[in-house]
Amino acid sequence: MILHRGPDMTVDFHAHWLPDALANALRKRAIPPRIAMSDTGEQFHMPVGGLPYDDIFSDLTARLRFMDAQRIRTQVLSLPCLFGLDSRPAAEALPLLRIFNDATAAAAAENPDRFAGLAALPFDDVQLAAQEYRRTRRELGLIGAIVPINYFQSIDGVAAIAPLLEMAEREGGHLFLHPGRRADEAAATDAEGTNRYPDSIMARRQLEIQHQVAAAMVTLLWGGFTDKYQGFTLHVANMGGTLPMVTERMDYTSRLRTHEPVLPSERVRNSPIQVDCSSMGPIAITAAVACFGAGNVLFGTDNPIYRSEWQLEAVQNARISGADRQAILHDNGARALAKWR
Repeated sequence: MILHRGPDMTVDFHAHWLPDALANALRKRAIPPRIAMSDTGEQFHMPVGGLPYDDIFSDLTARLRFMDAQRIRTQVLSLPCLFGLDSRPAAEALPLLRIFNDATAAAAAENPDRFAGLAALPFDDVQLAAQEYRRTRRELGLIGAIVPINYFQSIDGVAAIAPLLEMAEREGGHLFLHPGRRADEAAATDAEGTNRYPDSIMARRQLEIQHQVAAAMVTLLWGGFTDKYQGFTLHVANMGGTLPMVTERMDYTSRLRTHEPVLPSERVRNSPIQVDCSSMGPIAITAAVACFGAGNVLFGTDNPIYRSEWQLEAVQNARISGADRQAILHDNGARALAKWR
């Protein structure tokens, strides 16, 4: 085991991996998500788009060396919802997701100071998802689960996964709301592919994802979610999407039209919902701290899909105080881990 160097090292709440056993199973698939050879090496084929695939996704020994070099104490490992496995039919998905959950629990047990894990769940059958959540909490010791953000686009979407939320309320844990589709959206998005992007798939997809994340924040903040569910914690990826950019406009509209008793900016800042800073630069991080407060921002990198060193540099270059920087890089994440381990 590689030991961390000091209590001030970073806690990364948004990191991914793919166990070897799951990667080998995905190499045998003919449809996404799958891994296949190309002229430039192996590629991970997602429902929309793809990524170069190499050993950094699976090799945790190499990951630990990298984490030491970057002074990252702990990564919370998850399977990205954008990979699309959790939205496949449950009979197809559950055996593969269990490979991930069992391997993640083993990695965390072998290196408890360095890794914690979030379960991947079969959302095609929410009752099975709730049962797997219970298994991973009680039997495997995972700290929670990753959930597709699209279930939080509306109150109806939240109701669709009520059995899982009720299980999390009973069992405790942490839910990570990550960009990804609902199971009932899978067939349509698979069929549409990239055809809805006539010009720049990269630019339009990033805008779409950030809008979806912000819409989920509105559901959580204005839908009575935290009044109903208080037995688990959650955080939302990508700094709450575009919400920090429009909260002041919401305040103006409230003063002029809706006359809410609590201004939107106050509602956002005083909420227990946290966000992570994954894939965001110093300008966005500065705005998010002003919007949410540093105590509600977790450090996240989206490693190995994005570069951890870029994210560390972004936090260092944000126009925030040293105390706020310490809270984001270490204190908030360490507190969240201690609650559910």
